[in-house]
Amino acid sequence: AIAALGRIGRPAATGSIPEMTAACGDLDADVRGAAAVALGRLRVKRAAAVRAVELLRRDEQPMVRADAWWAWWQVTGDRTAIGELVELLSAKDWLASSHASEHLSDIGAPAVRVLVRVLSSESSGDRLQAAETLRRMRSGAAAAVPQLLRLVDGDNPQAAAAAARALGAQGNGAVDGLRRCLDSPLDHARRLAVVALGEIGAAASPAAPQLAGRLETARGRELLQLITALGRIGAKASVAVPRLVVVLQHRDQDTRGAACQALGRIGSDTFGVVAALEKVARTDTVDFVRRAAKRAHVTIRQKPAGH
Repeated sequence: AIAALGRIGRPAATGSIPEMTAACGDLDADVRGAAAVALGRLRVKRAAAVRAVELLRRDEQPMVRADAWWAWWQVTGDRTAIGELVELLSAKDWLASSHASEHLSDIGAPAVRVLVRVLSSESSGDRLQAAETLRRMRSGAAAAVPQLLRLVDGDNPQAAAAAARALGAQGNGAVDGLRRCLDSPLDHARRLAVVALGEIGAAASPAAPQLAGRLETARGRELLQLITALGRIGAKASVAVPRLVVVLQHRDQDTRGAACQALGRIGSDTFGVVAALEKVARTDTVDFVRRAAKRAHVTIRQKPAGH
């Protein structure tokens, strides 16, 4: 009931502020946290409600503290809340860290600088939580893109991996920088740039020629990542089709299967794709590769003419 009233918001739910204030003292931690969030959504100014939220910032339950600090930010704009929520990202209670991440992503741009600093932390758990929070922000983390790119192309592979995860949600704004990372002298920077461009998808199409050009020389995991990224870019990665057709004969079954899937997603019927997939679907020695080829073949054949 409290959560619903918080979502209903002003002005309809303002009559329930006294009950929500009282619920801040409930024995159940979930109720206390929900009450804090609801009061934050209502941006309460009444002294009793503000005091109730203030007290919950020191609640015995870290999840409730996360909810209360977010509410405090909503009510007062006090930037201390951002630092406290970042600290709670590393809480052992997964609910607390999850709530803190959600609240920081809601705060958005004001929290970006602090989160980027955490990406260079010694703690892998802290890095991951900060990256996931920036990822949740999507365009709200746009200001962090230059710093994230520097981390990807830096000498700390763990920080680079966390930064790349955040960049994969940034869309157009990260594509040019990630394309530059494809030419980095650092192996991890090139590999992570490929993965992030694949996460961006169709908007990363300007990078398709660079990715396709690497198909001939890439090996192992790097080759799989390139194929996957091109498939995720989709129809705008048609420049890669001739090389992907060649990859259908690769000795590694996972690579052949990935090439089938990528060709199906790209959807081009040029360069003998349909015949090549038909042959793989009929003759490949591995069942899942045959099935992947058949699905891709059907997808391409069913595509409307002119598309």
